[in-house]
Amino acid sequence: MKKLILVPFLFLTFGLLSKAQEVYTTTNGEWIFSLASVEYDSEEAHDVLRWSPLINFYQHWHFDLNENLGFMAGLGTHNIGFITDVPSSQGNGGTSYNGDVRKKFRNYTLGIPIGLKVGLMKSMYLYGGYEIEFPYHYKEKTFVDGHKESKYTKWFAQQTPDYYNSFFVGVQFAGGTSLKFHYYTSDFFNQDYLKNFTPTDGRNFYPTKANMFYFSISQTILKGKEVVKYAPSSSQSSRAALRLRVF
Repeated sequence: MKKLILVPFLFLTFGLLSKAQEVYTTTNGEWIFSLASVEYDSEEAHDVLRWSPLINFYQHWHFDLNENLGFMAGLGTHNIGFITDVPSSQGNGGTSYNGDVRKKFRNYTLGIPIGLKVGLMKSMYLYGGYEIEFPYHYKEKTFVDGHKESKYTKWFAQQTPDYYNSFFVGVQFAGGTSLKFHYYTSDFFNQDYLKNFTPTDGRNFYPTKANMFYFSISQTILKGKEVVKYAPSSSQSSRAALRLRVF
């Protein structure tokens, strides 16, 4: 039975929240450069770098324990996917096109990241953590000799799992720019569904394994001031002064 890795991180979040000295928000945009480890019936396929500059936004809530240690949680949407050249064997027993076949797969996901930050909270720091992502819109395209042969889109498609487990590490710079590496431990596809999938045209180009990863460059678009500032003295530790940020 599948278990969400998110659960222990939630306990950590609520435990550290009571000790946070400063809480603030950031809104970020992101450029994603993705690749994948792809196989068709144990035959490795060639993947192509995919660039997705659009519809990658997320909101982070930062909980700084002191000047050198903090953690964060967030909510965002990602445009993730990969491009692969289908081996001549075509995998999964599909019939052949008369030409070289390239597949492009894409998913829009809703992500909930939780992570730790170490360094200088006001300038440059390292961060890492876990993110669970829920796919909500799927698209695939088939190209033959560079010409688009077909396109398929679907909301909440059965071809992909209910959620993805992933981990990330990165570095945040003082100017608001961040570099990140993101790896998915979950297969991009719902392999249980694809095992029993029979295409109507006799062609099946779904990989039997596809683990995606990406590098990204993000930039802070909006940064909120203090949302909560806890009193430094122990006698006042249970009280907080709210300072709302108006953008």
